[in-house]
Amino acid sequence: MTDKPGALQQATIWNRIVAALRTLAGAPVYSSTVGGSPGFGEGLEALGEGFAVYDARDRLVAWNGRYIIYFPNARRQIHVGMPFDELLSACVEDPVWKGFEGARNRFVDASRAGHARTGEPVVLELPGDRAVELTERRMADGGRVVIARDITNERITLRALALNDQRFRDAIAAMNEAFTLYDTDNRLIIWNERFVEFFPHLAGKLHVGMSHEDLLRLDAASGIYTDVTDADEIMQAGRLRRERPGAPYEMRMRSGQTIEGTQRRTADGGRVAIYRDVSEARRTLKQLADSEIRLRDFAQVTSDWFWETDAEHRFTFISDPRGVLALDLEATLGKTRFELMAPGDDFPPAYIEAHRKALGDRRPFRDFVYPARLGGTALEWVDVSGIPLFDDAGRFMGYRGAGRVVTDQVRARRRLELLQSAIDNANDAVTVLEASGHRERKVEVAFVNRAFERLTGFSPGEVIARPPLRLAGVEPEHPATKALWEAIEDGIAFRGELPLARRDGSVGWVDIRLDPIFEQGRLTHYVAIERDVSERHENQARLAWARDEAEAARVAAEKANRAKSDFLASMSHEIRTPMNGVIGMAGVLLDSALDDTQRRAAETIRESGEILLQIINDILDLSKLEAGRMEFDARPFSPLTIAQGVLGIIAGRAAAKNLPVHLDIAPDVPASIAGDGVRVRQILLNLADNAIKFTDAGEVRISIGRVPRASDARTWLAFTVRDTGIGIPVDRHNDLFREFNQLDSSITRRYGGTGLGLAICRSLAERMGGAITLDSAPGRGSAFEVKLPFGPASAAGPSPSDARTSEETSNAAIRGPDGRSPRILLVEDNPTNRLVALSMLESVGLKADVADDGQSAVAAVKANPYDLVLMDIHMPGMDGLAAARAIRALDGPAARVPIVAVTANAYRSHAAECIEAGMNDFLAKPYRKAALIDAIARQFADGMRP
Repeated sequence: MTDKPGALQQATIWNRIVAALRTLAGAPVYSSTVGGSPGFGEGLEALGEGFAVYDARDRLVAWNGRYIIYFPNARRQIHVGMPFDELLSACVEDPVWKGFEGARNRFVDASRAGHARTGEPVVLELPGDRAVELTERRMADGGRVVIARDITNERITLRALALNDQRFRDAIAAMNEAFTLYDTDNRLIIWNERFVEFFPHLAGKLHVGMSHEDLLRLDAASGIYTDVTDADEIMQAGRLRRERPGAPYEMRMRSGQTIEGTQRRTADGGRVAIYRDVSEARRTLKQLADSEIRLRDFAQVTSDWFWETDAEHRFTFISDPRGVLALDLEATLGKTRFELMAPGDDFPPAYIEAHRKALGDRRPFRDFVYPARLGGTALEWVDVSGIPLFDDAGRFMGYRGAGRVVTDQVRARRRLELLQSAIDNANDAVTVLEASGHRERKVEVAFVNRAFERLTGFSPGEVIARPPLRLAGVEPEHPATKALWEAIEDGIAFRGELPLARRDGSVGWVDIRLDPIFEQGRLTHYVAIERDVSERHENQARLAWARDEAEAARVAAEKANRAKSDFLASMSHEIRTPMNGVIGMAGVLLDSALDDTQRRAAETIRESGEILLQIINDILDLSKLEAGRMEFDARPFSPLTIAQGVLGIIAGRAAAKNLPVHLDIAPDVPASIAGDGVRVRQILLNLADNAIKFTDAGEVRISIGRVPRASDARTWLAFTVRDTGIGIPVDRHNDLFREFNQLDSSITRRYGGTGLGLAICRSLAERMGGAITLDSAPGRGSAFEVKLPFGPASAAGPSPSDARTSEETSNAAIRGPDGRSPRILLVEDNPTNRLVALSMLESVGLKADVADDGQSAVAAVKANPYDLVLMDIHMPGMDGLAAARAIRALDGPAARVPIVAVTANAYRSHAAECIEAGMNDFLAKPYRKAALIDAIARQFADGMRP
């Protein structure tokens, strides 16, 4: 202490010190010397803490040296009676606080707070990371005693202990294993999250101090073990492991895990338990064992061979279990790979050197492919891989590896490289798209050739592994663009032209053919072939005027075609009129009593006339087809009836050649369908007639079957005519369907014909939405198949009345209930045709009045109650159409008399004109008697008209 006071004052000070010590100790404090004994002062200095006493007015009474240590600047100014605030001010001015102004302020605040609040320790932070704890006590006289304790080292120690404890806990938490620590009473002290993961039934139930017995009871109730399920056994096993720690044990869980546990005693008599998941290790051990078995099995069945070399790279072992190498081991062992290698011009030396370097560096290598002669003289390509071998001392011992023959793969790769080179050098762009998904059709570009870059300006790197946006064109709404993407979505092929955006911003046109590629039924790729057609599009623009000229030429050609058709129709009419007399009169003669010679002459006349008529019909049909004037009906008809009718027509010619004709109709062919039965009959009759014409021996077979069409709701039928005739060379099949074509002049001379029949058949089939095909070869006959679509019979218009062909039926149909024959007016200007018609009528007991022009016909109908009018069309003066209109304009029953047009005009449009003029039916010249009688009978199907 400094600043020694007087004796009385000094005695007072010591008394206060003693009182202060008593206050701190809570018990009497005595000193050997009272009143300032030097021994007592030395005792204060010997205290381990700083010591100071303040009176009731907060003035310093006494202190020791350790107290002043914390107030270094006040050391020279301190004295008895110094106020506390003055002491703090002196301390604040100490230069030791320079640079620590914030800490200084906190020091001052803490000192004031501690001085004002006695009994609670206050920590003062000092420069140099020091810390002082001040503790004050109030004395009986109102003064204070202050103890200052340096806690710097203590804080460092506590921090270290806290850090170590946290590190310990972090280490436990970070452990891969589950961890638990028990005290000497087997109560839980600490555990980590891994322990709860292994034993999830304990989640939320663990707490510090929990007994091991309680844990065992939870285990017994959980049912998580598979190897032990009895609760008593679980409890007993847990106790044994606890009492006899040391040996590891395994627990098999219902989760599939295998947990290995190990318990150890701690130094203080506690216990630590470590658990780890060994499921993977157990599986690995099993897989290792299985792998060894598999390796042994593979060695017996693999196509690979195994080899070893010494440190000089000479073969010391070669295993060829399957004999794929046909090795001569004596000639192979002891040699290096380079001694077995066959030279080749296409084998890169750098590749060999790289392999030599890998061997020199004793590095593993994979897939070294080289040509070798391993057995015999055959050259094989082999692929080898190997790893270096070292002994325990690290000395290089050689290589061990495997190899396989890859001759086929090398050759295939070379072929692929050749193919890719060809594709790369192709003029057309080739794009391969990789497809994934199904209806989404996510596609990416997998390959493009050099022509693609020339076409679009885009390099492979700019488009590969990206969506093929460049193929979409610059007009997404363009129909071809939409069709392309629809094809990709549906996984089908596409062919079309669409606009294409080039890299330089220009727009061209490309013809794209896109084909899907399937592997095992799954769509994997598309291949697109793109051809630049920009120049053609540009040429089309330049040739617009040429299109106009072509259009004008087309119109002129159509006019010429119509003129030709009109001419043919006129010629047909002019020819049909006399042909009606020839064929009709021949029929009349055949109905009369003739001797054999006369009958043969009459039959020859009629047959020749019918042949000529067929030629006329073919020319007329061809003219109508070329002019686009051929019309088709959609009426119900029976395929069976059509086929039977054809059989009836060709039966005579087939019998004359002793050829059987068979008819086969599949059971699923509908009884009635809607279509143009007349044209079907025409096609079938033409094919059947040809079959008989060109077949001298064997048979002719007509078959009708159904053609399945998954995407077509219509009914498709296949009409097939098969013969055993001369057959047709394959290279002449297409020529056969051309107009005016025969196979050769000898066939023309032998069989005759114009060569129009098959051309007309094909045109009719195509106009009806179908097609005709041929399967034939010389010596094995021919098979013509016609596939046509039809609608349901219920959706068609009314069918025409059934034609009755027998004279008995016709006679019965044209007689009324009273047995009277109908009164008929025949209007015909040609005398021959009048004679033909009257003769046919008379042969069945009918009579007719005659008018030779339209005016006479109208006058006769006005004057007489006729039951039927047979009206010619082409007549001088008033023609048949005008006469029909005039009759329909009459008053009374005469206006309703049935009128049947009898004309040499055979176009369907002519028939429509007749119906439009008020006629009831249409009969084309030339006609047979049965057709005339049927036309009359149809008008009286319901009995005699009034």
